Amino acid sequence: MKIGMRKPSIKKSFKARTTGKAKRAVKKAVIPGYGKKGMGWIKDPKKAVYNKVYNKTTFGVNDVVKTVSGTSSNKNKNGSSKNTKKHINSAAKTSIHQEKAVTKQKLDYNILVNAKPALSESVIVGIIGIIIFLFSKIIGAIILAIALYLFCDYKHRTSTNDYISDKDLANWISILKKYYDPTAQIDDYSQALDYTKNLLASQYKDLKKYYDMISEKKELAQKDKLSLIQSSNTVLDFEKYVTYRTSDMRFQSDRIREKRERAAHDYIDTEYQKAIDHAITLKTEKGKLNQLEKFNSILSENLSTIYPQYEKYINKKINKNDFLN
Repeated sequence: MKIGMRKPSIKKSFKARTTGKAKRAVKKAVIPGYGKKGMGWIKDPKKAVYNKVYNKTTFGVNDVVKTVSGTSSNKNKNGSSKNTKKHINSAAKTSIHQEKAVTKQKLDYNILVNAKPALSESVIVGIIGIIIFLFSKIIGAIILAIALYLFCDYKHRTSTNDYISDKDLANWISILKKYYDPTAQIDDYSQALDYTKNLLASQYKDLKKYYDMISEKKELAQKDKLSLIQSSNTVLDFEKYVTYRTSDMRFQSDRIREKRERAAHDYIDTEYQKAIDHAITLKTEKGKLNQLEKFNSILSENLSTIYPQYEKYINKKINKNDFLN
């Protein structure tokens, strides 16, 4: 019986994670009880005992890495480590829950593609991969994986009917520079896509925060209303190029426009009432009309760049008599 560290084997490790994993999946689907805990003791008790003792008396590279990472991450403020099995298990469970929470928040992209798809790419790479696989299984498997990726990419592109033109790409990049930096070096499709994904991720996160507040009947502060409008603008400006596929009905473009408009009108209503309330305290007509001018300047400063349509609303809203009474 072996005692101590097991000899690492890259070949066996790779095989267990590729062809071995596929074989186990097939067996699990076909053979009743395969892969279930305790089946080894029924099928071959002698081998089960051997494996049990072997796993207790030996350890591998992965075990060392897990132990080191576990002990280093569980140090307390005094520098002492908490290496108990219970603590490690609870930390692992917490990590899994956090990972699930992050995954749940991820959203998928529906993007304009850079060029029309070509099935020949994946076919040619696949044939090359099969030929090389006969001589070198590892390199052949890598090339076949690349071929599979190209095929999946082909399927995605085929399902997208819109292909981005040079003019649209230039417009897309100009919008990106507007939100990032006019001097930013964004020259091609892949760079534009990476920048856009990062930008949209933050904007959707902000929208979700404000939408949740609205759904909970909480009153948004004036600065939050402006932020909601700005986040909505960013998402809608990129709608032509990159959008999210999400089950959350709130993030449909018409809903975003509706909430942006509502936030702008609420902002105007609040500022208008504040201006009227202050005008009532003033004695002269000139002072009251100055308050009206101040109200207009506040709206122009805060809304003209992010929501120019506000003028239509205030033209219906403003009544001089509200200030002079």
